[in-house]
This record gives sequence, C-alpha cells and structure tokens, in this order.
Amino acid sequence: MYFTSLKADGFRNLKSVDLSFSEQFMFFLGENGSGKTSVLEALYFLSHAKSFRVSNLKKLISNSADEFSLFSCLGSDAGTSKIGVSRSSSGRQKIKYNGDVLSGIASVSKDVPVQFLDTDAHRCFADAPSNRRKFLDWGVFHVEHSYSRSWQSYQKVLRQRNAMLKFGSSEDEMSAWTSQLAELGDIITENRSVYVDGFIDVFNSVWVELMPSMELPQIEFSKGWVGDNLLGSLLSCSDQDRRFGYTTCGPHRCDLKIFTDGAEVFDYYSQGQQKALTYALKVAQGIYLKKLTGREVVYLIDDLPAELDNIRLSAVLELLANHASQVFITAIEKKDSFDFVGQGSACFDVTDGFVKSI
Repeated sequence: MYFTSLKADGFRNLKSVDLSFSEQFMFFLGENGSGKTSVLEALYFLSHAKSFRVSNLKKLISNSADEFSLFSCLGSDAGTSKIGVSRSSSGRQKIKYNGDVLSGIASVSKDVPVQFLDTDAHRCFADAPSNRRKFLDWGVFHVEHSYSRSWQSYQKVLRQRNAMLKFGSSEDEMSAWTSQLAELGDIITENRSVYVDGFIDVFNSVWVELMPSMELPQIEFSKGWVGDNLLGSLLSCSDQDRRFGYTTCGPHRCDLKIFTDGAEVFDYYSQGQQKALTYALKVAQGIYLKKLTGREVVYLIDDLPAELDNIRLSAVLELLANHASQVFITAIEKKDSFDFVGQGSACFDVTDGFVKSI
C-alpha cells in the first residue's frame, strides 16, 4: 500500500494540512523548523502509532490544540483503504482502520510497511548492536507472521529469568524459565537466520547497483551465543549470569556484522559511504519484502542531501527510482540531482507550518 492523501490537524506546528499524493517521489522543501519533518512524522505515526523523534506523545500536539488527528487514504492494486489516528492531551488514543476501531497498530504496520531514514540513520546503525537488531527484526516481523508473538514471549521470559538471577534463585528454581527461554530463542534464531540467508543475495545485487566501484561488504549473522544448542549455552553461562545478574547469551544479544577487507565497515567507511551503505541495506530490505510478500515499502527520508555528494545523491535517487514505489523526501532546497526523477515527482513548499504544492 501507499499513501494517496494526508490530513493533519493539531499536529506539531503544521497548519491544517490537506495533501494529495500521486507521484513516486514527493519532495518537501523548506528551512529548518518550517515543519517539513513533521509531515514525515505524521505519515510515520499513521503506520506506527509512535514518533521517530519523541517518546512523550503529548509533544506531538500543537500548543493551540487539545488533541491531534491524522487521516490518510491508502492505495493498492486491491483498492483503497482508510486509516485515521487521533490522540488527546490526556493520552486517549483512537485508531480507526477501514471503519474498524483497533486496539493496536500492528495490522496497519503489516499492511503499510514504512522505513524512516534521517541524517543519523547510518550513525545509529553503527553505534550499537541493538539498532542492527531492530533493522533485522523489522524485516522478520514483516515476513514471518508468528515472529512478533515469539519475540514478545521471549522478552517476557527473559525479564522473569533476569529477575530471578538478581534475586539469587537456584538453578532448579530457574530451570523451567531457562528451558522456555531456550525453546523460544531457538524459534527466533531460526526465523532470523532464514531471513538473513535470503536477504544477503538481495543486498549484494543492490550494492553492485549503487556502488559498483567499491568492494562488496560481507554480512555476518551473529546469533548471540556460542555453540549449536542455546539451552546448553545458557547452562554453561550460568555462573557468569549470576555474577552479572542478567542473561548474557541468547538472541537478545544477536548482531549483524558487516565487514570489508577484514575490518568492520563502520571503522573503515567515510560518513558518506556509511550513509550509502545504510540506503543499500534499507532498499534491499524493501526489495526482499516485495519478493516474499508482494508488499512494497514506503520510504520517508529526512534531509536526503546531507553528507552525500552530488554523484552519490544521484546514485541513491536512481536506486530508489528503480525499486521504491513511493518516497517522501525533505530538503532545505531543491538540488539539481532531484531533476533525475523528472515526471515522477511532486514538490511542496513548507513555510511556518503551511504546506502547499509548487
């Protein structure tokens, strides 16, 4: 699915937005603080019921309003859908999808897969294994229906086991939780491993398309423990777990490691090369999702030109033009490279919260 419209009232600094989208690329141009990132945030909220900028959702409500409301029509080969979300300053939230009131956003997230990238996306990817796990889990969530339940159950059991470790419980007292953790962990790791095996081939093709003159990076899936058997690893790490007071091995410690010339790319690549790598990973994930499910990713990209020279910027736009069905991009000003997408684009001016087509 893709967004064909956006209505926003009381959201951030936006002034009663009412927009229609019919092109592959939508460019939102304006100075910093004008509200262009808020347009992306509104679209993201419609598919996630959360913000990519703040955890306190009261901050999303404009100073002159008691609540915000967002609405969009969604298009697909199967027809049109409608999604609306509202949230009040008291915390009351309502999600309505095709006339049905939902208790959560998971079904919408499945139907409308959205990827957000900002100027820090490559840094977040480089900084911590947890960010690379989020990237991996996003992909597995969208292709394996039972994955979300397995991961939520694993987290619940992990919290219980960690609490018992801190309390000093005996091995016998923890045995049931340890066995359950191992069983769920094996399922999660199998889902992840199968996903990565297929994803690597797609990424390799995308990298050659985007960066043909650079050596192909190697992706390695680290499952989060040593050995073939998670239960055995948990038992062998028992003394270490007790010293630290938490579970030190398992899929919650997994990582995606990326190497070039035997070194991790984030210690070797320039900022521009890291950003190109991040785009290659995200676009490959979209291609792989479409291959497995037929669903296409909508890309929300904040300040695309940052840290990309004109040659690399053009290469990223060409990659998106070849493989993405819909892309929303913000920038301070129009770049010559934007002309590459030609007839498949629309531009909007964003000034002091007002958004208009140009």
